[in-house]
Amino acid sequence: MLVQANVVVQMPHTTGTFDSLQLWIGSSATDCSSSIYDRLVWETPSSMPTYAAVQRTFTVRRAIPVTAGSNTAYLNGIATGSTGVNFYWGSMQAAFFR
Repeated sequence: MLVQANVVVQMPHTTGTFDSLQLWIGSSATDCSSSIYDRLVWETPSSMPTYAAVQRTFTVRRAIPVTAGSNTAYLNGIATGSTGVNFYWGSMQAAFFR
């Protein structure tokens, strides 16, 4: 199954704090272990000036092996440093191939 997610994320920044956001397509709500090639990383160095918030639109894709039957995919994320990361709008699409 090939899964693609599009999401709008907002992250503020304070000088002196290293901010990082990582996004994955997971096969469970807590799966953040996909390959470095399947994840998205957004980082803001601590030396950058303070700003209230920046919005970015990201696309994340992952191929997940599945079996016949019901299959579910999740857009998972981990944020460090920043205290105000927001997920706004998003969509996911899945395609099955034989």
